[in-house]
Amino acid sequence: MKYVLFDLDGTLLPMDQDYFTVCFFNELSSYMEKIGYERKPFQEAMLAAINAMKENDGKKTNEKIFYEVLIKRFGNRFLTDAKYFDDFNRTDFNNVQKYVGFTPRAQETVKKVKASGAKIVLASNPIFSVDGQKARMRWAGVNPDDFDYITCAENSSFCKPKLGYYKEILQKLGANPPDCVMIGNDTTDDTTSVEAGMKFFLITDCLINSKNTDVNVYPHGDYNAMNEFLDDFLKENN
Repeated sequence: MKYVLFDLDGTLLPMDQDYFTVCFFNELSSYMEKIGYERKPFQEAMLAAINAMKENDGKKTNEKIFYEVLIKRFGNRFLTDAKYFDDFNRTDFNNVQKYVGFTPRAQETVKKVKASGAKIVLASNPIFSVDGQKARMRWAGVNPDDFDYITCAENSSFCKPKLGYYKEILQKLGANPPDCVMIGNDTTDDTTSVEAGMKFFLITDCLINSKNTDVNVYPHGDYNAMNEFLDDFLKENN
């Protein structure tokens, strides 16, 4: 069985990651202000919660880590108010869509992989809930139902670029690493998949290369090159 893992932000969903992050924080902070959370303390708490998830050592889910930080900051009040995050993901989160791009080739590629019989995984950094992941997938024009597994805060105990993130996916899928390929745009977060034994393709349309890595180390290129790489991978004998 073949497995194709797709990153989302900057891969299936074209975007400037830094710009998107600012817009997301502003939208969420405005939403939470309406129910009594001051903007600056709330943003500081969110950053702390996200950083805690990124440092997760696998003993708890990212979701649990996230809420532990926010409850520590705001007290038991947040136990009641946590429901507003779910409401936000279903409503105002979609206001951020205007700050990202779109390519019809994302859906075309996913449909091609699905038609091949391979399993499809959304391997987006699991700092968002499953509702947040699915919302951004729909912005990209892809159907969450076409995916066999979606990493999210609820089902993940690591974040990229930790090796544990990829090992956890392999364990949950029961997949052999050589039968998997990771498609991503970040030379730090996505390349750890190679250490896990997976194949890897670096898509360069929205490249993130914070460490100035030599991209020639990896198969890389634009959407055309990525699809050619995928075609070859899907034709390989198991």
